[in-house]
Amino acid sequence: MRTRMIKLSLVFGVLASFTEAAQAQLISKTGTVAAEFLQIGVGERAMGLGGAYVAMANDISALYWNPAGITHIESYGISLSKTNWITDLELDYVGAVYRLRPNAVIGFSLQWMGYPPLEVRTETYPDGTGETFDGYDMAAGLTYGLQVTNRFRLGGTLKLIRQNIWHTSAQTAAIDVGTQFETDLPGRLVIGAVIRNFGGQMKMEGRDLRGFIDPDPISLGNNDRVPVNLETDAWPLPMVFQFGVAAWLLDTQMHKMRVELDALHPNANHESLNMGLEYSFQDRFEVRAGYNSMFLPDAESGLTAGMGLRKTLFNGHLLRIDYGYKPMGRLGQTHSFGLTIGR
Repeated sequence: MRTRMIKLSLVFGVLASFTEAAQAQLISKTGTVAAEFLQIGVGERAMGLGGAYVAMANDISALYWNPAGITHIESYGISLSKTNWITDLELDYVGAVYRLRPNAVIGFSLQWMGYPPLEVRTETYPDGTGETFDGYDMAAGLTYGLQVTNRFRLGGTLKLIRQNIWHTSAQTAAIDVGTQFETDLPGRLVIGAVIRNFGGQMKMEGRDLRGFIDPDPISLGNNDRVPVNLETDAWPLPMVFQFGVAAWLLDTQMHKMRVELDALHPNANHESLNMGLEYSFQDRFEVRAGYNSMFLPDAESGLTAGMGLRKTLFNGHLLRIDYGYKPMGRLGQTHSFGLTIGR
């Protein structure tokens, strides 16, 4: 009887352990990272494809999605992009790429999100002090891409990240590392993988965290203005591992169609899938559709769309105009517009 009770206790203990593990997996770490703006994908093409772009990336926005992809650029490229994000926020992006050698490319990128001015309000002046404050998020990156063989590409980015609110700021450094491999499989299948935002933690510091307190407010005659410096916690960056495969469904002189499927493993959310499809007519007009955050619980995004126009200029230079659309459910809609010139 005693042996049977011990066995039952062990069984219930194991079941309890599995239940706790299952419950833990149902809880994500959403909102527990710094520099959330790094999770806003850049580039209208990638937005239209639902963020499924790790294996397909071959333009300036590869600086963000997969640094190995910049090795597809023949000579140089410059890209400007503006994304109308939620709550009237705007994300600006500029990227530039230049080929150093036949197999080596260098690039620079800058992401910037500014916040509109707000009135300074205090307990003493709840209607405002007459001052205003604002803030911004910024990430600047230097990228190096290497075409190791005619099938294998490798790239890395060193980024400096800063967040600023009035006189308080946090900064750190991070790296992105990505690869692309072209196979002999049907559809010229390409395999891509990248780790983004692998780096240090961010901790807000500055003179706005200084103040005065009364250590014993119920006593009279004591010093009621003891200077203090508030301590803030350090938070990690939104690191993500993204793996994708892309293949040609159609590849003729007149019509081209390509599909990609990506799997994401972030440190601040559950795993999910992105899927995108792109059709090109005569390499001049492109339409795109995708699905973002498949199987992600409580996801606000979903179907995406986009389009692009390509025009060959003098001496083989190329002009691209792109548009991307991404609905965010209860948060509204986002639109992105971009201009690229290169060769």
